[in-house]
Amino acid sequence: MPASPDSAAGADTVRAIQRELKLRGYGPLAGDGNLGLPTRAAIMAYEHDQGLALTGEASERLLRRILLGATDGTAGGSSSAGKSPSPDAQQVIRTVQQWLTSLGYQPGRAEGQLTDQTVQAIRDFEVDRGLVPRGRISADLVARLSEGTAPKPSRR
Repeated sequence: MPASPDSAAGADTVRAIQRELKLRGYGPLAGDGNLGLPTRAAIMAYEHDQGLALTGEASERLLRRILLGATDGTAGGSSSAGKSPSPDAQQVIRTVQQWLTSLGYQPGRAEGQLTDQTVQAIRDFEVDRGLVPRGRISADLVARLSEGTAPKPSRR
């Protein structure tokens, strides 16, 4: 039985989403078909830019939207304000909040909500790292945060 267009995506669909998001400037993505943190973050950046609720989830519907534009009756660019992030997106947000806190930024409590305080902490981090301050979760942000929070090798 084929998967419905809204169901979780297989590795081929994830690879296609990674390829298309990378081509559209949504960050360094491996193209490996793995729905890891960088891919979820890139999806969330795309969703943010399109005014969609943050899900961080790959699906056939998302791939169609990336390739063809708004084809499901929703207009791109509408506000995502007031839309709660999905549980997957909340986990990504929590991870970013924890990393920001460990680096001395003040994103607020790590509750998995993209609050004004979290957005400001992201912007502050982006400015400090020479990135364009967008204030949204992205693959670039996740890559830079993970570099900044990785244990430093000993210089003995």
